[in-house]
Amino acid sequence: MRRRVIIGALLLVGVAMAGGVAYATIPDANSVIHGCRNNATGLLRVIDPDTDSCRTSESPLDWNQAGLTAGNVTVRNASGPLSSTESTLRRDCLDGEIATGGGVSGVSYDGGIAVVTDNIPEFGGPNSTPTGWAGRVLNIGPGEVQAVAWVICVRP
Repeated sequence: MRRRVIIGALLLVGVAMAGGVAYATIPDANSVIHGCRNNATGLLRVIDPDTDSCRTSESPLDWNQAGLTAGNVTVRNASGPLSSTESTLRRDCLDGEIATGGGVSGVSYDGGIAVVTDNIPEFGGPNSTPTGWAGRVLNIGPGEVQAVAWVICVRP
C-alpha cells in the first residue's frame, strides 16, 4: 500500500512538472511566436502550436521575438504573463522609425480568459507620427493569460 502511495505521488509530481513546461511555450524554445491570420479580416491571434492550430479560415504566421527585418521594415515585439487582471502593453519603434501598424493579443491558459481593449497606435506628441503601439489585456477568468504586443516600424 505504501509503495503505491509513493509511486502515485511521484507520478503526480511528474505530471505537474510536465504541465509547467507546456505552459511556457510562448514564445517557443527558439524565441518564435506562432500565430494565425484570419484570411477575411486580417486579425491576428497568437497560438501555442502544441495545444492549438490555425483554423481553415486562417493562414499561419510566425515571427521571432527579437524582431523581423525586411529592408526598411522591422517588426518589434514583447511578450509576458499578465502581472494582474489588467495590463497595458506597449512596444515602441526606435528613434527615427515610424509605426505603421501593430497589435496586442492575449492567450488564455488553465481557465484564463483574455480580452484585448484599446488596441491603438501611440504618438510621441501632438501632431506627430506614430512611434509605437499599445493595448490593454484583461484576464476575466480564474486562470493565466500571456500577452503579446508588436509594432511594425519603417525607417523612412
